[in-house]
Amino acid sequence: MKKIKFLLFILLSLVIFPQVTKAEVINNFIADITINPDSSILVEETIDYDFTGSTARHGIYRDIPYKYQTRGGSYKLDIKVLSVQDLSGKNWSYTTTKSGNNLEIKIGDADKLVSGIKYYVIRYQVDGAINYFSDYDELFWNITGNDWPVSIERSEVKIGFSGDKKINKNDIKFVCYAGLLGSTDSSRCLLNKNENNEINSSINFLQTKEGWSVVIGFPKGIVNQPTTLEKFLKTAKDNLIVLLPVFVLIGLYLYWRKHGRDPDGRGTIVPEYEPPVGMLPAEGGIIYDEKMDNKDITATIIDLARRGYLKLKETDKKVLGINAGKEWQLIKTEKQNDLIGYEKDLLTEILGAKNEVSLSQLKSDQHIGRNIEEIKNKIYETVASKGWFVKNPEKARAKFMAIGFGILAFFIFFGEAILDIGLSIITIGSIIVSALLFIIFAQFMPQKTKEGILMREKLQGFKMFLSVTEKDRVKFHFSPSEHPEKFAEYLPWAIIFGVEKEWAEVFKGIDLPAPDWYQGNWTGFYTAHILANSLGSFKNSFGTAVAGATAAKGASGFGGGGFSGGGFGGGGGGSW
Repeated sequence: MKKIKFLLFILLSLVIFPQVTKAEVINNFIADITINPDSSILVEETIDYDFTGSTARHGIYRDIPYKYQTRGGSYKLDIKVLSVQDLSGKNWSYTTTKSGNNLEIKIGDADKLVSGIKYYVIRYQVDGAINYFSDYDELFWNITGNDWPVSIERSEVKIGFSGDKKINKNDIKFVCYAGLLGSTDSSRCLLNKNENNEINSSINFLQTKEGWSVVIGFPKGIVNQPTTLEKFLKTAKDNLIVLLPVFVLIGLYLYWRKHGRDPDGRGTIVPEYEPPVGMLPAEGGIIYDEKMDNKDITATIIDLARRGYLKLKETDKKVLGINAGKEWQLIKTEKQNDLIGYEKDLLTEILGAKNEVSLSQLKSDQHIGRNIEEIKNKIYETVASKGWFVKNPEKARAKFMAIGFGILAFFIFFGEAILDIGLSIITIGSIIVSALLFIIFAQFMPQKTKEGILMREKLQGFKMFLSVTEKDRVKFHFSPSEHPEKFAEYLPWAIIFGVEKEWAEVFKGIDLPAPDWYQGNWTGFYTAHILANSLGSFKNSFGTAVAGATAAKGASGFGGGGFSGGGFGGGGGGSW
């Protein structure tokens, strides 16, 4: 009995084992490629697939890459499947889906099984597969792909040209690469050129995961090269991230319209003969240009000196007995007690318990820069509390500046890692441009109230008055000789507007009394120009001192650039 069972087992093994062990295989993979004058290509793949030995299979699937990641950005082929038939012209049932970077063509019926040898003729059109170089054009195409889980006994390709342009076969360049992905072996394929502008090449036996790519180069003018505009539109289409700055721009603009745009004012600027009542120079500087600059701080110091809270002394700086420029001393006066708010903080920060301090000493103070920034913030809060801005203008800017500079800082500190993960130049550029838009729009986000915009118009009128020329002075009905005191009184405002020289010109030739709050290097005479120039120099030096304290598509397949699996096309497939 045991012998009979053993003989039956041997008999069944001889019958069944060959069927079990015989694997699926592609007997032949034939690609017929036509290059069209419009630079599209027509591909017809005839796949002779042997299901013998397999069980419960419905058909095959064919994966064709359509999306490629390059340093310049994403690049997509436009692939249109035209038909899937057998050799007799009967249509196979199929569906197409995009998964990852591949277009998958799934052929067969889930309710039907196939066996034996089946033929699949897949026709599809591809746009965007031609590479353009200075002296020739090229098709770099992966014939079979390197992702088939079955072997391919034989593969053949025929490449031809449609249209009426004749090509000398000697003007056609061709090379192929076969093997595993990355192989540069170009010795395995056979080549034949004929007089019909066609290339025929074939290769015998490709193992699982082996494939082959071909490169054909041909003279310029055979196909139409896309225009610059067409290339741009395709790049934009393939890289929708390039639209990110557009959406950011629209979003920021809509936000600005609601939260940053100033209300309408009078719309007409008329001369103003004095600054707005209840407004100090530093506050006017913010209303005028929405920023608290060092010149505004300097103007405040000059205004405090003019009002008797300190004195400014100009001296010549000597180094080894040689004149090395100017030095300024800030000297405390007895008048200190009736100051409140940021002006008091500013004097305390500069002088402290000292009676006298020089600008060079301020420059070496590591704390003054940070503390003056705090004083600036108090002035920002003041203009908001007085109802001239909806809220602190610096805070209105800050969140947008933080977003913009935060993104830029991220790319600076992690730039190498970002490049390593494969982000394209277009993606990086789009994000950086978006970050810059945040920084730019931040400057426009401070929103004035109705009263604030009217105050700004008054300041514009006051600037008009301060910068009046000799020719137009009569229109203002202002006689400088009758109001010599106005020169020093309005000088801090002229500094804020940047028109101190023009304001001094108004008092040209007029005998002015030397100020008791400024001791300069004039010898026996004093003019408005001398004081304006001296204070202009002081403004630059003070700004420097504060700033110093604060600072405490793919390569050609020719020339060694090709390999198996390279180029467009390829992919793979299998049964299901």
